[in-house]
Amino acid sequence: MDIWKVLGILPTRDKNAIKAAYHEQLTQVHPEEKPEEFKALRAAYEQALQEAEAAAAALPGDAEAARAHLDAFAARLFGEGVTTRFRPSFF
Repeated sequence: MDIWKVLGILPTRDKNAIKAAYHEQLTQVHPEEKPEEFKALRAAYEQALQEAEAAAAALPGDAEAARAHLDAFAARLFGEGVTTRFRPSFF
Protein backbone atom coordinates (compact mmCIF):
# COMPACT_ATOMS: atom_id res chain seq x y z
CA MET A 1 0.00 0.00 0.00
CA ASP A 2 1.32 3.43 -0.95
CA ILE A 3 0.38 5.59 2.03
CA TRP A 4 0.81 8.81 0.06
CA LYS A 5 -1.63 7.72 -2.65
CA VAL A 6 -4.14 6.73 0.00
CA LEU A 7 -3.77 10.14 1.64
CA GLY A 8 -3.80 11.88 -1.73
CA ILE A 9 -0.60 13.90 -1.21
CA LEU A 10 3.05 13.78 -2.14
CA PRO A 11 5.47 12.41 0.46
CA THR A 12 6.05 14.94 3.21
CA ARG A 13 7.33 15.23 6.75
CA ASP A 14 4.87 18.00 7.58
CA LYS A 15 2.49 16.63 10.22
CA ASN A 16 -0.04 19.39 9.59
CA ALA A 17 -0.19 18.51 5.89
CA ILE A 18 -0.63 14.83 6.77
CA LYS A 19 -3.44 15.62 9.20
CA ALA A 20 -5.14 17.92 6.69
CA ALA A 21 -4.97 15.26 3.99
CA TYR A 22 -6.40 12.67 6.37
CA HIS A 23 -9.30 14.91 7.32
CA GLU A 24 -9.95 15.71 3.66
CA GLN A 25 -10.10 11.99 2.82
CA LEU A 26 -12.43 11.38 5.77
CA THR A 27 -15.09 13.45 4.01
CA GLN A 28 -15.12 10.81 1.28
CA VAL A 29 -14.51 7.63 3.30
CA HIS A 30 -17.05 7.10 6.07
CA PRO A 31 -16.12 4.28 8.49
CA GLU A 32 -19.59 2.73 8.48
CA GLU A 33 -20.14 2.96 4.73
CA LYS A 34 -16.66 1.90 3.57
CA PRO A 35 -14.99 0.10 6.50
CA GLU A 36 -12.13 -1.43 4.49
CA GLU A 37 -11.22 1.87 2.84
CA PHE A 38 -11.40 3.57 6.23
CA LYS A 39 -9.03 1.00 7.74
CA ALA A 40 -6.56 1.57 4.91
CA LEU A 41 -6.86 5.34 5.30
CA ARG A 42 -6.32 5.17 9.05
CA ALA A 43 -3.31 2.86 8.64
CA ALA A 44 -1.79 5.20 6.02
CA TYR A 45 -2.35 8.19 8.30
CA GLU A 46 -0.70 6.53 11.29
CA GLN A 47 2.25 5.31 9.22
CA ALA A 48 2.75 8.76 7.66
CA LEU A 49 2.78 10.38 11.11
CA GLN A 50 5.29 7.80 12.35
CA GLU A 51 7.55 8.46 9.37
CA ALA A 52 7.29 12.22 9.96
CA GLU A 53 8.23 11.80 13.63
CA ALA A 54 11.14 9.51 12.77
CA ALA A 55 12.39 11.99 10.17
CA ALA A 56 12.12 14.87 12.63
CA ALA A 57 14.07 12.89 15.23
CA ALA A 58 16.82 12.24 12.69
CA LEU A 59 17.33 15.94 11.96
CA PRO A 60 20.42 17.35 13.66
CA GLY A 61 20.23 20.38 15.97
CA ASP A 62 18.17 23.26 14.67
CA ALA A 63 17.33 21.67 11.34
CA GLU A 64 13.71 21.20 12.41
CA ALA A 65 13.42 24.89 13.27
CA ALA A 66 15.05 25.82 9.97
CA ARG A 67 12.58 23.66 8.08
CA ALA A 68 9.66 25.29 9.91
CA HIS A 69 10.96 28.72 8.91
CA LEU A 70 11.36 27.56 5.32
CA ASP A 71 7.80 26.24 5.30
CA ALA A 72 6.49 29.54 6.70
CA PHE A 73 8.43 31.50 4.11
CA ALA A 74 7.19 29.33 1.24
CA ALA A 75 3.59 29.63 2.51
CA ARG A 76 3.88 33.42 2.46
CA LEU A 77 5.55 33.41 -0.93
CA PHE A 78 3.36 30.89 -2.75
CA GLY A 79 0.26 30.59 -0.58
CA GLU A 80 -0.89 28.10 2.00
CA GLY A 81 -0.51 24.41 1.09
CA VAL A 82 1.97 24.97 -1.71
CA THR A 83 4.94 24.01 0.45
CA THR A 84 3.79 20.40 0.67
CA ARG A 85 3.18 20.07 -3.06
CA PHE A 86 6.38 21.63 -4.32
CA ARG A 87 8.86 20.98 -1.52
CA PRO A 88 11.65 18.62 -2.60
CA SER A 89 11.44 15.23 -0.92
CA PHE A 90 14.79 15.66 0.85
CA PHE A 91 13.29 18.14 3.36
